[in-house]
Amino acid sequence: MNSKLLIEKCHFSECRNNSIYLANPCSALIRNNTITKAGQNAILVEMLSYSHWVERTRVIKIIKNEIQMSQNNGVFICSQDSIFSAHNLKVDLHGNIIKKNGMFGVRIEDLAINDLQIVFNDFDRNHLGGVMIS
Repeated sequence: MNSKLLIEKCHFSECRNNSIYLANPCSALIRNNTITKAGQNAILVEMLSYSHWVERTRVIKIIKNEIQMSQNNGVFICSQDSIFSAHNLKVDLHGNIIKKNGMFGVRIEDLAINDLQIVFNDFDRNHLGGVMIS
């Protein structure tokens, strides 16, 4: 997806898989949403290893959402197929309430991120922990 995306003031409840799934977003703003009881992850962002836009900065902002009770992770940002991806990526997680998820509140794997900001979030009772970066 090489356009700007805004998801704002929505309510997602009991989605069978991921409540929000983004594949290779150029620019995404997910703001002021309520996401509860996702069957997998509340928000899944996958960066595709075959992308031709690696020189362009991709921006993901997840701001002021309430994310709770997902089976897996509240927010999961990763590369497709667990192959390390060197995307030019900026991630901002700001002012979210992330609680009672089955794994991590925020999980980031196999990515080269130029700018990662995780500020003013409330992590509460996520089964495996609040934030995992590997």
